[in-house]
Amino acid sequence: MQFVEFKPSELTEEDWKKYFDSRDRVYSQLAPDDPSPSHKRRRSYMLSPHPDYELSWWRADSDSGEVVGMGGVWWARESAPNYEGEKETAYADLILEEEFTTKETQTEFLGYLARKAEQIGKQKLVVETRAEHQYSFFASLGCGIVSSRVINRLVLSEVDLQMVARWREEGQKKASGVRIEIFSSVPDQELEEYCKLYTEMWNQAPLEDVAPEMIVTPESRRKMEKYFQSQGEVWSTMISKEPDGVISGLTEIWYQPEAWHLIEQGLTGVRDQYRGRGLGKWLKAEMLTYAMMKYPRARVIEAGNANANAPMLSINQRMGFKVHRKMWILSFDVADLLTSV
Repeated sequence: MQFVEFKPSELTEEDWKKYFDSRDRVYSQLAPDDPSPSHKRRRSYMLSPHPDYELSWWRADSDSGEVVGMGGVWWARESAPNYEGEKETAYADLILEEEFTTKETQTEFLGYLARKAEQIGKQKLVVETRAEHQYSFFASLGCGIVSSRVINRLVLSEVDLQMVARWREEGQKKASGVRIEIFSSVPDQELEEYCKLYTEMWNQAPLEDVAPEMIVTPESRRKMEKYFQSQGEVWSTMISKEPDGVISGLTEIWYQPEAWHLIEQGLTGVRDQYRGRGLGKWLKAEMLTYAMMKYPRARVIEAGNANANAPMLSINQRMGFKVHRKMWILSFDVADLLTSV
């Protein structure tokens, strides 16, 4: 097997076909009940530079010349608000077709990733995998398992609508005077406060040393809004506002028409001093009601949670979310990795 770095802008139509044929085979293994992933969406993403991260794309070629794996290595740009916390780290994903995932190929693969991380001057390599057979191998190398996560899914046809209505009613009663607002772009007058809230809520979630503290600024938020818009992604955010105008909580979803069956759940959080009134459940119930009305074709809502995030797992379980697949995030010291593979 050969690992090849490439630029998406230089791919021929034949290259794109090989790439997507392999990607479809991988996803049919990971999510056999889902529609095939959108080629148009993926192609647009790969051809559009991320505002905060540099990306180096790779593919794995078999001896016969077929593409049997693909992914990327990414690292923070100096202009990114989180650069200071991430400047020593490279991130990578591991996606090889299962029949080509052997101890030998995975060792070669880790060597490729380590050399790439060294080339760009990084000391730490953080790798994510959704395949249990890959995780078992990498764990045997003694790497740090910094996060064990689950991807949970809620089947919309199975939602307990009576429970959802009850959560909405209870929230309105317990948090009298609080109002719920929704937007796709943060209103200018709310931008600074919202960014402070988002930074606070994100960094309270159990990240298990997966990433440094996130910093969201008005500039970075506007930058990400433009990026999602350029990708055809609808980013909907719902906030709770106290009678005095303070933003006390938030929840968010993403929807991409090219992936019509799926709604992605993002961050949900309530400030400490405003908890105990069912705001988290109210926000989740309001957003679920909105999403089901706004996107009637969608089949599922997907949310990723760390296994250590018990409060959010509890709310999700009561809503009907069930484990769809697992994901592991592993950490390697680049210098140690270079001497062991």
